[in-house]
Amino acid sequence: MKKFYKNYLIIICLVILSVLSTKVKAQHFNFEGGNPSDPVWSLYVAETTLNGFDLQAGDEIAIFDGETMVGAYTLTQVCTPDNWFENCLIAFKTLVSGPGFTPGNPALFKCWDESLGIEISGFEISFDNPYGDAWDQNVFPSEDGEYSIVHLGFSWVLVGNLAGTTSNAANAEPIEGALVTVEGTSYNANTISDGTYLIENIEIGTYTINVSAVGYLPETITGVEIFAGETTILDVAMNAIPGTIAGTVTNSETMEAIIGATITVDGTSYTATTNSSGEYTIENVEPGTYNITASADDYFPLTIDNQTIISNQTTALDFALEPIIKTQAYNLVTGYQFVSTRLIMENPDMQNILTGILDNLAFVRNSAGYMLRKIGPMWVNSIGDWVTTEGYLIKMNAPDSFEISGEEIIEYTPINLNTGYQIISYLPSGPRNCQEVFSNILDNLDFVRNTAGFMFRKIGPGWVNSIGDMQPSEGYLVKMNADDVLTYVPPFTNCGDPLTDPRDEQVYTTIQIGEQCWMAENLNIGEMINGNSTMTNNSVIEKYCYDNDPANCEIYGGLYQWNEMMEYTTTPGGQGICPSGWHLPTDGEWTTLTDFLDGTSVAGGKMKETGTIHWSSPNTGATNESGFTALPGGYRKYNGVFYDLPNYGYFWSSSELADYAWCRYLHYDYANVSRDVYDKSYGFSSRCVQN
Repeated sequence: MKKFYKNYLIIICLVILSVLSTKVKAQHFNFEGGNPSDPVWSLYVAETTLNGFDLQAGDEIAIFDGETMVGAYTLTQVCTPDNWFENCLIAFKTLVSGPGFTPGNPALFKCWDESLGIEISGFEISFDNPYGDAWDQNVFPSEDGEYSIVHLGFSWVLVGNLAGTTSNAANAEPIEGALVTVEGTSYNANTISDGTYLIENIEIGTYTINVSAVGYLPETITGVEIFAGETTILDVAMNAIPGTIAGTVTNSETMEAIIGATITVDGTSYTATTNSSGEYTIENVEPGTYNITASADDYFPLTIDNQTIISNQTTALDFALEPIIKTQAYNLVTGYQFVSTRLIMENPDMQNILTGILDNLAFVRNSAGYMLRKIGPMWVNSIGDWVTTEGYLIKMNAPDSFEISGEEIIEYTPINLNTGYQIISYLPSGPRNCQEVFSNILDNLDFVRNTAGFMFRKIGPGWVNSIGDMQPSEGYLVKMNADDVLTYVPPFTNCGDPLTDPRDEQVYTTIQIGEQCWMAENLNIGEMINGNSTMTNNSVIEKYCYDNDPANCEIYGGLYQWNEMMEYTTTPGGQGICPSGWHLPTDGEWTTLTDFLDGTSVAGGKMKETGTIHWSSPNTGATNESGFTALPGGYRKYNGVFYDLPNYGYFWSSSELADYAWCRYLHYDYANVSRDVYDKSYGFSSRCVQN
């Protein structure tokens, strides 16, 4: 009873303050106006109430499409079924400043109570259709001139807010992701990175508040009061439940247990040492996310990042440590063979390395022609040291074998190639396609030959790879038409890792979205040409940079005509200008992406980069929760003029429709993704999907 009386007094006070005010108030819903020559929807109001009481003359109602006001009306009387034809609210498809409502979108209503000075958005709507031709759906119609007879009921309750901080009781660190719920209601919120939370518009009353978080004991707070128009502060300190980490540490090559390895939880005092079986256990670890490192003598340390330790549970974590000293074995046959190593030896003297096979060795020769050979009774080493980046020709008089031990060289160490012949080393630890290895120096390459005589060379207009995969321990004879530098670019293995394009060594971020692995950046390969020029099939990848400014390509990627992007093929899902192992997304693959992101009406917001550094304000709905990081690169029109940076981002698909091709585009002022066809001569952004 006291609560009701208090609420009643608040309402009475608001009414009295309104009555006492002598200032003439401006219209609350400041509607900009619309274009009556474009489609409109007329809504005749037969009834409009607030908490069951009729709205009065001077009160206002407005209609919205999302956040956009598309019509407003100030009441001149109480609306009744007898005077509905005098109370007309008009919704406009076109506003003074731009688009109004979109057919098919839901209609939202708000009212303004002039006497109380409050705006209310909670509503219920019903329709009359006495003549059988009225529009009776609460979505915007597609036809011009539709009308409806409506009953609008608005509701308003006294509300307040609940806010505060959740923290670790032991160290006062904020807890992110804690769930705060108001028991017996649907009110809830999750804490953000600083541990704070806010629950708005809670109906006034006394509640029990529950707080839960992974790795913490739940907390319950009773008797929490919510007052009208106020924010109740409730801070909660939570007690963590400890967890356990356990596992094994082994040699990554032999899988043997490593005894005495040390495991540490980075940034803490938690540590353990492996036993005779390579096993360890760390108990009483405070729940949280940690980086955990295993180390041992003669092994490279290994850190496993972002391991979540859950309360009252054991997290299994095994380590396979890579030995610092590696061994490469060679089985040599009678006759000639090219050999190389990826190891850096402690004593690289050529004769020292081959001491064990001298009885069967004829000679070793390097690219410069210097040799290790026997002259008379003695071995003469004109080569000197074995250089890891060089390969060597070995001739054997009989089969034999030897080993090289040492630390691995960084596999992408540059190898300088000179005009003419040289024997080079193969530095990666596993096989790799010869054409992919040399793809970034094809302009200056004559051929590559292996021990068996197979070659990678150009025949006519195309490169023919008879070698297939290059192999560790083998050397390769390379002939160059001009100087260049070879780099064994690390292959792409896991989605989320950086992708290096060996053609220009540009690095792209990648992201897993559903079952698809996408580039998270726009393609930026090729030579820039002026926007006034048309791209041609000349074996050179060409690109436009917005406003003919190369700096825009560095940010937004290149813009490509469809045929250039497809490399003048028409097969949907083809590689086009994508790196090897990747392809241009089909129209269907774009649909798979937007379906996974809950449909085209919201997928754009989930794909767009957040903020307004690159996008125009307001960048509606942008969360980038997908990680796609779409940018508004604009487009190049068929007339050579650039448009729409930084308002729109246009992305080609590899699916055509006659002289057109399907695309997707994103807006700065909408959260949706649009699908359309455009002339292939337009220049749009491009993304790639992993095969």
